[in-house]
This record gives sequence, C-alpha cells and structure tokens, in this order.
Amino acid sequence: MFSRVRQAFLSILCALLLTGAVRADTVSLANGDRITGVVRQLAGGKLSIATDYAGEIKINWTIIADLTTDSEVFVKLTDGAEVSGTITGIQSRQMQLVDASNNVLAIELAQIGSLISVEERARELKAAQAARQTPAQVPSRQKRRAPFRLGFLADWVGGIDFGFSLTRGNSNTGQFTLVLASQKKFGHNKIVFNANTLYGVQNGIQSRNSARADLRYDYSISNKGFIYVTTEAETNRPKRLRLRNAYGGGFGWQVIKSDRLNLSTFGGLGTIKQIFSNAPSTLAMEGRVGQEINFSPSEKTKISQKYELLPNFTQRGNYRSQLDVGLQTPLTDGIVFGVRYYNRFDSKPLPNTRGADSGVITSVGFRFGKR
Repeated sequence: MFSRVRQAFLSILCALLLTGAVRADTVSLANGDRITGVVRQLAGGKLSIATDYAGEIKINWTIIADLTTDSEVFVKLTDGAEVSGTITGIQSRQMQLVDASNNVLAIELAQIGSLISVEERARELKAAQAARQTPAQVPSRQKRRAPFRLGFLADWVGGIDFGFSLTRGNSNTGQFTLVLASQKKFGHNKIVFNANTLYGVQNGIQSRNSARADLRYDYSISNKGFIYVTTEAETNRPKRLRLRNAYGGGFGWQVIKSDRLNLSTFGGLGTIKQIFSNAPSTLAMEGRVGQEINFSPSEKTKISQKYELLPNFTQRGNYRSQLDVGLQTPLTDGIVFGVRYYNRFDSKPLPNTRGADSGVITSVGFRFGKR
C-alpha cells in the first residue's frame, strides 16, 4: 500500500516538474484565435513562433491583439534604443514589459522595430561566430573585396512618379511632370528631400514651366517633439520668377502617431529671397506655420496632405501659402498610381500674373527602399 502511494506521489511530482519546465508563450489574434509555442523574433512585420503541432508559424504583426511570454525578450525601438524583459500583454496599443528590476514598461506598438528571444539571439550570435573566419584560415584566392557601401546614400525610401497628358482638337495641349519624394530615418534623425518639375504647352504657347526642390532635417527631442531646419528653391517662368530661395527652422509636435495615422504641426521663422524677370529682387523675413498628415486606409494605399502658411514680416499684409494633397495606390508590386492636387498662392504677385497656381496631376511611378 505504502509503495503504491509513493509511486503515485513521485509520478505527480515528475509531472509537475515537467510542466513547469515547458515554456508556453501565447499569441492572441484579432479574430479570437490563440496560438501557443515559443516566440522567436519579430522581423519584417512578422512575428515568428515555434509550435509543437505546426512547426514555425509567421504571423502579421498588425493582426496580433495580445502577446505574453514566459521568458525574457529583447525589444529594439524605432529610435535605436533597446529594452528587455518579459511581455505580460498588450493593452491600448501598448506592450506591457516587465524588466529584470520588476519595473513595468509601457511601449507604444508604433515604436517597436523588432524583438528577439534570448535563445534566438544566442543562436544567431553562435552562427555568426562560426561563419567568421580569420585571415589565416582563408586562402588568399578565396578572399573577397569588401562590399561597396553607400554610406549617406543608403537606407533612403521613396518613389519617382511620371505624368504625361496630350490633347488634340479644338485645343492642342501637352503636359509633362516628374516628381521625386524620398526620406531617410536613422536614430532620432529624419531627412526629407522632395523635388518636382512641371512643363506644359497650350496651342503652341508655354503655359507651365516650373521646378521646385526642398530639403528638411528633423531631430526628435522627445517622443513627440522635434526641431527642424529647411531650405527650398523654386522657379516659375510664367510667373516671371527666376529663383526663390527660402531658409527656415523651428519646432514641431507629433499630435497623432500610430501605425495608420500620423498628424504633426510645426512653426518657425525664416528668410526668403526672390529674383524676378523685369522686376526688382526682394529679401524678407517670413513666418512658418503648418500641419502635415499621412494616412493609410489600407496596408498599401497612402493619403498625404501638407499645408503651410508663410506670412511676410517685412512687407506687412503679404503672405504665401502652399498646399499639397496626394493619393497613391499600387498597380503591381513596386508600381503605383497616384493623383496629386497642388496649390501655390501669393497675395502680392507681379503685375499681369496670377496669385494662385494650382492643378491636378495623375501619374504612374515606382518605389524604392525598404518600407
């Protein structure tokens, strides 16, 4: 009798020990499904989890409603910082992480760049060390030249769009446009460079001939605050503007920052120099206030809007405004269709020129860089 009780007790104890040794991370999806296994890493927008019943599964990060882990993971943020701890859940679009000191960290999902388990990181480091060979171990004929690195030119994302229209009949018109939009993020820094040119002819008379480029640098000073400097160059022959140079800077605030919607406001000061044909040049100080919206109604469709008001402090009562609204949706992988509306307004144009310059442009283009 005693022997049977002892055997039963030992069996229960072994079962409890084995149960405690099994690691079970849990992933809950938006549709209510639950997956248990061992979380390996989050990379490329997909979370990898190893299961006993289906092997390794990769899940889109956007459809995950909740996540818990039994052991430590390393979380890399979009600003380059790294934190570690045990994930206890996701609440209100924030990941709850308990670190080694039992401090609870609430991390916005939009700030998470990647994550990796302790075991997966150790496996990757071991593989990297095994693949690394010293020069003495590599025969001279197997040596390879170091890869060419672009440095500052690397890691840019954006696109180039082309637009063309042609009509014949009662009115003969032709119009061509070329647009470049690009940006580069690294750490707390962001650089944005845009350029466009527009040329049009109507009944043999030049109706459009303009080009514009702007460069802006942002530096994040907090989770939502940033400072910026910017410079612009523009020419517009129908408005007799040979060259407009503007320089400025100021402070901005990220009002809304999420996976699908970003809204920021900004303000500051700057200078503007304008060189005209058959008119005196001007140099003035102007203010800068505006807002910018980027919205993704779906995973690939993008809507953008930017408005900027620039009051002239040297010539009281004069001001400029700039409005751009765009929509882009993919046609195929890497090829997109776009529609853009622009409006440029000058409250005091030269005689015989219009203050407002606006238009709607349709285009087809391609994207570059990793998004």
